[in-house]
Amino acid sequence: MIVQTVTLLPAGALSLLALGSPAGLAGHRRRCAVPPNALPDEDTSSLFRIYAVLLLAKGQQVTREDVHNAWVAWMLERGETHESTVPFAELSAQTQAEDSPFMLAVRTVARRRG
Repeated sequence: MIVQTVTLLPAGALSLLALGSPAGLAGHRRRCAVPPNALPDEDTSSLFRIYAVLLLAKGQQVTREDVHNAWVAWMLERGETHESTVPFAELSAQTQAEDSPFMLAVRTVARRRG
């Protein structure tokens, strides 16, 4: 299991999200902007790097669709398929809502950055 923190500059030591499995987050919960129960069980380092790019590019304007598109790109890069690797508009409202914790995390960190 890999647990790391994405730090973005020039804003200084800005922790976006603690990465890795929920079990590995014990020491990082204070810095994690995503609820631990929303994190996947696998290594999400590359996914959260994409989320960091969304933070820098869109900040508080990031949408659930942006987060979903990042997740789809991550899944495809890993060679994995899933019933939700479809355009955001084709997802059920319930499945779309699953992107909310990640969207809110990016927005929260963007707000903290000022």
